[in-house]
Amino acid sequence: MSWRYLLYQSLLVLRNLLFLILCLLGANYAYSWFNAEQLKYESSQFVNLTFLPLFADWQSQILVQHADDVLQNQLTTDRLNRLDSLFQRLQGLVQYQGASGYVVHHSSSLWRPIARYQLKASFEYGEFAAVVSVVREWGEWKIDRFYYEYSFYPFPQPEEAMQMI
Repeated sequence: MSWRYLLYQSLLVLRNLLFLILCLLGANYAYSWFNAEQLKYESSQFVNLTFLPLFADWQSQILVQHADDVLQNQLTTDRLNRLDSLFQRLQGLVQYQGASGYVVHHSSSLWRPIARYQLKASFEYGEFAAVVSVVREWGEWKIDRFYYEYSFYPFPQPEEAMQMI
């Protein structure tokens, strides 16, 4: 066998491997595209069905229960206590505006869809907004990231506290 024949055979194998990789990537893209609406529906249902009851009656253990392993490690007792304190100060849920967001497939996690949602809720004493990322692991949605911000309403001063100048 000549070296040219071996080079030709090696290039054929390389071409076939490249073609196989491109076919697999194309199949993954087609699967993602056709499955995107279903994933968006499932993930938004998970987010709404998790956070509406959670905001209505805050229990930090429910957040921990629905978190993935990485977020569970980041949710220290101190952070959970701060969240508990925050929701005690915000008081009761007045309005939950639902989750709005999208599903993405990152190149680093082709088979692991990630959904990002923005949540807004009004409470008796303030507003709460969060950005939540959820991932699907072994057929189950888990909270991957949870960022939030809040603001308290200014309290009206009683009339006897107001003074005329």
